[in-house]
Amino acid sequence: MRLHQAHLVCYMNGRQWYEHAGATFCAKFIQQMIKLSRYEHLNPGISKAKAFVRFGHHYLINLPRSFDDETIMLANIKKLEDEFERGRTARELYESVLIAKQKQKAQVAMNREVSSNQELDPVGVVDGSQEDDEAVWGEYSDEDLGDGWGGEFDEDEEFDSGGTGAGGGPRRKRRRRRPRMVLQKASTAAQSDKGVTHSFYSMIEPKHAPWTEEYASKRLGMKLLKTTDTYQVAIVHQSFEYNIGLTDDLQLVKVSTRPSRWFSTTLKMRQEMDDESHTMDSTPDVRFYVSTTEEVSKTDELYKKLAQCCSTAPDGRGVIEFCDDVSRDKVRVSRHLLAAGESSACIPTVRHVRGTTYYNAQTETQLSLMHIREFGIPDRNPADGFLSVRDKVEAEFLLPPLTAERRLRPGFAREFLETGLQFVDFLRTQADMAMPE
Repeated sequence: MRLHQAHLVCYMNGRQWYEHAGATFCAKFIQQMIKLSRYEHLNPGISKAKAFVRFGHHYLINLPRSFDDETIMLANIKKLEDEFERGRTARELYESVLIAKQKQKAQVAMNREVSSNQELDPVGVVDGSQEDDEAVWGEYSDEDLGDGWGGEFDEDEEFDSGGTGAGGGPRRKRRRRRPRMVLQKASTAAQSDKGVTHSFYSMIEPKHAPWTEEYASKRLGMKLLKTTDTYQVAIVHQSFEYNIGLTDDLQLVKVSTRPSRWFSTTLKMRQEMDDESHTMDSTPDVRFYVSTTEEVSKTDELYKKLAQCCSTAPDGRGVIEFCDDVSRDKVRVSRHLLAAGESSACIPTVRHVRGTTYYNAQTETQLSLMHIREFGIPDRNPADGFLSVRDKVEAEFLLPPLTAERRLRPGFAREFLETGLQFVDFLRTQADMAMPE
């Protein structure tokens, strides 16, 4: 079993694994923090790393989840449908980003090929059938999934013959057709792609939300710090992914780089089925991150393009806009961004986040509870927005600042581990208490 970016997987079948898991976790964490400290020493002025704990479901990217026969027989249909839906979501998120990255790489490669062909054969091309070429240029076809997105290059279409055959009339110059994009299947590209992965799908059950608030206020002694209502947009530009922050009215706030992970570990806390009740376990898995992200300069090409689109739009919504300005329940890629030369596939996901943040000043720890509407799989018709709309709840811990001394203490690594473990234990206990006898 090959787990992507998961250094540690533990099954909560007892406590005998805990000491070994803790020692392994601390060793891996400190090892990565030494590398991070060395990098910061060589690159002064970079943004400070932050430590997060998130909760959700860990999936192998190629399979939503594997069940044994007994689990399938005893679980009800609704539970199984929900389970596989989460697996499909993880897969779709991964593929949508992968498609955007591959389309942009293929676009650059084809532009280079066309430029080189024009240099080698400077003869003018014949007018006509240009619109037919545009239908091929920069698109992909998923009609034959056996050959991957876009299929294989058809040599019979490499040249267009404009002649009238042997019968008569002057023969016209044959013109080279622009080649089709060749995009790999996600399962193939994932083996070499080390960028975006969504094998861990962040979410907790809706019933966990009030328990999370109780845990923050009563168990951790936290106070309400702030409430937020924002949109988060993932955009792929020149084959790199960036995160865009927008207000609730879709006004541009900031553009930042995709988080660079210095440490990521999964604790597999979830069981397939509860033996006593024969129901699916709602306990989330735990994901630990240490990552850095940098805010994109306002002189950067991407930021200037987005700022220009926002200034061009009368309502300032130059990145995404509402499909219906009254209900505001769906969004789409802004027409001004499309007019600037971007395709609708450049934005694979949009998240509408309504968050509540709790904070403990003594421990310097934050706990965020977020109600999220997630838009994914951009429609080929940009006016229709996104094909997938899902509502979910997320919880996230932000640990104290990773100072040079704190990050190298084994005690802090142990606290990092226990922060996630204790919260999941609390959720499991609450679920057991709420279960009817």
